[in-house]
Amino acid sequence: GTFLYGMTEEGRANNLGTIYTIKPDGTVYTKLLDFAGKTNGSNPNGSLFYNGVWLFGMCSKGGTSDNGVVFKISLDGKWYYKLFDLDTAKGSNPLGSLISDGNFLYGMTQNGGINKHGVIFKIKFDGTGYSNVIDFTDVKGENPAGSVFMTEPFYTE
Repeated sequence: GTFLYGMTEEGRANNLGTIYTIKPDGTVYTKLLDFAGKTNGSNPNGSLFYNGVWLFGMCSKGGTSDNGVVFKISLDGKWYYKLFDLDTAKGSNPLGSLISDGNFLYGMTQNGGINKHGVIFKIKFDGTGYSNVIDFTDVKGENPAGSVFMTEPFYTE
């Protein structure tokens, strides 16, 4: 920990949010990325997830159909990749933060999916392998907010 990393939902060049880094004492603020809408997402939500190499996150809007994106960015901000454009069929408007089991990133959308009530999805670190874990329904619940949580495996002897 030399630096803190975070996102703003709005502000800076396009008023669509940023990714930034700052030292814990409040010095050396550096903007790493301005979100720009269709090209790289907008209005990021939740926290960044770090896998030891990349920072991963989600934007609640922007991307090809303005339904949000999943992205990764290098710690110095020089490399940014939009991993996946969300849409109404697969899930839209993600909220919360990504988590990982070491093989996949997991996230949640508030809208979209087969029933249009939101989904929990998984995607590989390279942006391939996207699939919905669950499509919410009026029976299972609708329009989730917040983040999914993963527990450690429970072992008995």
